[in-house]
Amino acid sequence: MIGNGSLKETILPTTSISIYDFMQPKDLVNFVAGAGGFILPSVEEPWGVVVQEFAAAGKPLILSSAVNSGENYLIHGYNGFRFQNDDAASLKANLIHFFALDDSAIKTMGERSVELAMRGEPKYWVANFLSLIA
Repeated sequence: MIGNGSLKETILPTTSISIYDFMQPKDLVNFVAGAGGFILPSVEEPWGVVVQEFAAAGKPLILSSAVNSGENYLIHGYNGFRFQNDDAASLKANLIHFFALDDSAIKTMGERSVELAMRGEPKYWVANFLSLIA
């Protein structure tokens, strides 16, 4: 787990969970490479740039309905899963679904995340604009 959210002190590290402070993107790279996916269970998240960063890194996403950047970078069941904000049962169900996927399905979701992350690149804006005036 990475971050300094208001609930950080309520989570205790275990042998399965390590907790790290907020990291700048350049420092986050080492952690992203070894991650199998990205979960952002925010109760309130006006945007969440980190969602695009993990999507661009080819990671499947699991986001709460409060993560507004999920509207751009997550298609439920396509490159990850969306769960109902502040609903532990919904998060648990989506985690169980994710962990039941085989490696091939997880890899495909990661590739789809990259596609969705790249939609915001200027070359795609130009292509969209040109398609409108064509």
